[in-house]
Amino acid sequence: MSVEIGGSPILSGVKLKLSDGLNVIVGPNGAGKTTLLKALAGLLPKHPKLLDAVYIPAEVPDFKSSVMKILLAKDAWFFPKEDEIKQALEALREMGIAKLAYRSFPTLSSGEKRLVLIAKALLTNKILLLDEPTANLDPLNRHVVATRVLQLSSNRQVVVATHDLGIVSFASTVTVLKEGKVFYHGQNVNSEILSEAFSIPITEITLSSIKYYVPVIF
Repeated sequence: MSVEIGGSPILSGVKLKLSDGLNVIVGPNGAGKTTLLKALAGLLPKHPKLLDAVYIPAEVPDFKSSVMKILLAKDAWFFPKEDEIKQALEALREMGIAKLAYRSFPTLSSGEKRLVLIAKALLTNKILLLDEPTANLDPLNRHVVATRVLQLSSNRQVVVATHDLGIVSFASTVTVLKEGKVFYHGQNVNSEILSEAFSIPITEITLSSIKYYVPVIF
């Protein structure tokens, strides 16, 4: 896959194979992560949809309605059936936020808003494409969102583009982008690969038999 926007190459010769479970895409700013997700979802002009997937952007839309209306709305004249309401409530329960069902969306925290958008995507039964789902969240909300995403990946394909190297440790497959090209794609990423891709020292720390990748700050 190659993508140009305004005559400038954004992605060049990108090939990847998604695994079941959690697929993580990492790379420096400007590497093409968001463009890749949009291309997979068919959201770019002149590029066909490559996956039956739903894309959840990094920027949370400014919805003014209640959580349930966001999950159930199809058009101005849509009246949800009882089974659709049950499905929406189940999606919220799956994300651990059933108590927010009738809250106004603007009153939610950033982490809660992200979980609502993921819950809405669950109703489609499509592959989830999540763009920076933990961006701009405090440690608690980052943990909550990352945990829910990991739980979802146990029974569906999830693709996450992120700068959060903590989630790399739980990925079935990791794709590292650099300057619009695949720098690495596979199941055995390590600190050397990440250090070279990000141009900074990244070390491995093992906790409870799980390797985590942490940038070294001098």
